[in-house]
Amino acid sequence: MIHYRLAWSSLKRNKQQYGLFVFASAILVALNFIFLALIANTSLKNANGGNYIVIYIYALF
Repeated sequence: MIHYRLAWSSLKRNKQQYGLFVFASAILVALNFIFLALIANTSLKNANGGNYIVIYIYALF
């Protein structure tokens, strides 16, 4: 129980630094899901030149 209280008090004291880290992590997770959705999109693969777009996304990822 004491560990949770120490961790919580540390989070409250340093909320500016941890807030930026959580925000950046959320943005990166969202970008990963967007890229994975584009890679798995079958209509993009069937589009004219879609295979090249998927290969380019693989190269970025």
